[in-house]
Amino acid sequence: MSPDEKNDPPRAVPAAHTLPLTALELMTRRFPELPAVLSAAIEELRAGGHVDGTVVASDRMIDVDAVQELLSEFGREAFERGADRVDAVSDANMLGTHTWHFLNYALQRRKLFWVDESLAWMLSQTRLDIEGRALRLPFRSFALVFADRVALDLVDALLRANAQLDEVFSTLPRAASLTVHVTEVDGGAGGAEAMGIDLGFFIDLGDGEWPYLTAASSSSPTTTSRRSSIATSPR
Repeated sequence: MSPDEKNDPPRAVPAAHTLPLTALELMTRRFPELPAVLSAAIEELRAGGHVDGTVVASDRMIDVDAVQELLSEFGREAFERGADRVDAVSDANMLGTHTWHFLNYALQRRKLFWVDESLAWMLSQTRLDIEGRALRLPFRSFALVFADRVALDLVDALLRANAQLDEVFSTLPRAASLTVHVTEVDGGAGGAEAMGIDLGFFIDLGDGEWPYLTAASSSSPTTTSRRSSIATSPR
């Protein structure tokens, strides 16, 4: 080491890059039992004849005992804390929606993809003008995570646009990350060969609470018909 190097001030060590938590990781902080529930649900489904590689329909969740026990316990605890019975049931149903996304994600071996800033920008410039019949998913259930400003600005605009529906949205902090759960579902009226897509947009506000969930789906093989809603998470 040279004399000059000895006199140099110590160099700052760059801070380690930390990735935002995914929706499943956020919910596991709130519900530490969730990973065990998902594992038990998968074993229960396999024992009942579920074929690996296929998706569990949302209306089958009522038959999965491991999931129903989680929802019942959550609803009962909310009611005991003083929540209105209707609100407790509503919150338990919301937890069920979250769990449906996570269960199918786990059944498909938890395929997770981080979308970097440059790709997110290119996607924001892409015009989706193809027919539904031409769209195919790489996996039947997977998750995408966005933490770039372009995507999060769109998320913030979405939340603010709903301020007129629920005043809570007008006071929210800016989004910290977005996890999108993509799940192939039955195409409905399109027939046996039709494919529907369910998108669950889980918005993390960085406040340690449940991620907000907005859902959208397309179940027509020839159009881009959609349903969408934003759910106010229990807070």
